Amino acid sequence: MSQENCYSCASEEYEPLFLRSPNVHLFGQPLLFDRLCDSKVDLASFGSTIPCDSNCVSVLEPQFFGGIQNERKPFTFVRGCSTDVFAMATTSTNSDGVPTEVEYVHREHICMDMAIGQIWPELGTTNSRETVRVCSCGTDGCNTHETELDAANGVQGHRRWWRLFLHQSARIG
Repeated sequence: MSQENCYSCASEEYEPLFLRSPNVHLFGQPLLFDRLCDSKVDLASFGSTIPCDSNCVSVLEPQFFGGIQNERKPFTFVRGCSTDVFAMATTSTNSDGVPTEVEYVHREHICMDMAIGQIWPELGTTNSRETVRVCSCGTDGCNTHETELDAANGVQGHRRWWRLFLHQSARIG
């Protein structure tokens, strides 16, 4: 895989969580915790990318208020190299090994929903029902997904490959 340059940032709401995490050393800390990470336009003006030996990723976490998705801020974001964002999943001591979805995101350009516990195992199985949208891509500065529509557009060309991958994984396993 060639080296890509990816945006590295997270929504400002994540900074206290990163600072409190006992496993922060396992995670490539984003360059910036700021609302600039929440908008494609602001992200382009931020302009700071980091070199990555893996795909670029955007993690979109839906924000709800009273059971309804927040209209003013529907998502919070974590952006960066897939090897940094998923470092905890790949170094986990889980006997099941690295989740298939995480391995796939490292290699393919796709958007899919993932259980938050697959990305950050320290959150455990209590959060296994909470999902986030993960989009991966492989060109410089491509991790600018900011809505479900952006995320859905990223999947269109890859649905048949995802089905093929799952079918082959089922035969191997």
